[in-house]
This record gives sequence, structure tokens and C-alpha cells, in this order.
Amino acid sequence: MQTSVTTAPAHPGRLLYGLKAIANYLGITERQARHLHDKDKLPTRKEGKRVFASRDALDRWIADPAAGQPDATGTDKAPGHE
Repeated sequence: MQTSVTTAPAHPGRLLYGLKAIANYLGITERQARHLHDKDKLPTRKEGKRVFASRDALDRWIADPAAGQPDATGTDKAPGHE
């Protein structure tokens, strides 16, 4: 009998998909998350109609909300590199 082995991704679940998941992670309402996303105050990205964010970017934003703002290139700013 032969069994197949699958390997899990190196960092499973590092991305959160949807404003509801992002809001739950941050401990805020979905409405608050939508407002922050619409005002470009959260380090979120949008592909088509789908909004997503990395947990790492959200953790940095929690520690320093100004550090998580996208810069002109659309990448997250690193603290001290504004």
C-alpha cells in the first residue's frame, strides 16, 4: 500500500482574506475595517473584489499605525524608512 505525503506551506495562514477576517484579527467591527481600508489607513491590498492583508503587516500596523501605511510604490513602509 502506498500513501501520499503532502507538505504544508511554510507559513500557513499568513494572509487574511476579506474585511471580516481582518476585522476579527484586529478586534474591530467589519464596518470599522471597511472604513479604515477605504481611507487607506490599513495595510490592505485589493485584487479584483477581494481584500486581503498579511498578519505581519497588520501586526506592524498595530505596533505603529503610521508604519503600516503603503508608500507611493504600494509596499508597506518599514519603521524608520519613511
